[in-house]
Amino acid sequence: MPHDAEAFLDRLDRHATASAALAEWCATRFPGCAGPLAAAVIEDRELSPAEPAPLPRDPSAPMRYRRVRLDWGGTMVSQAENWYLPRRLPAGIAARLLDSTIPFGVLLAPFAPLRRAIRTEILDRSDVALEVQAVMALPGRGDVALVRELYSRALLPE
Repeated sequence: MPHDAEAFLDRLDRHATASAALAEWCATRFPGCAGPLAAAVIEDRELSPAEPAPLPRDPSAPMRYRRVRLDWGGTMVSQAENWYLPRRLPAGIAARLLDSTIPFGVLLAPFAPLRRAIRTEILDRSDVALEVQAVMALPGRGDVALVRELYSRALLPE
């Protein structure tokens, strides 16, 4: 594994959200670019009951699918897919996700989220260097989301 990939994954492991790790990494990696991390929402919709879900579902509670591109100062640094349970989120957070460019992790940060990486893969693609899957949980609320993150090769200098 390349040294920069190891360093980035170590940073991810030391933060409660990927957003916090990414913002810290980008501030160091791209010192001339202004933050903050911004999410451009590509898709956000309710999953139909027929679609496969990566988290256990309550038949009476919806699950949403959100796909975003995360930018730092005009540079695309990550793409993320997020399957989340709106009813398990703190009051107002689900609504903010629908009308905001604030990343999911930034919105959850004040609520002491717990992030568990379940899969990490170094990719040999021209545009993407890493793929990480993680489960996000909140104290007293259980698992609230599964995220699949694709990190841009631009994050890891050659």
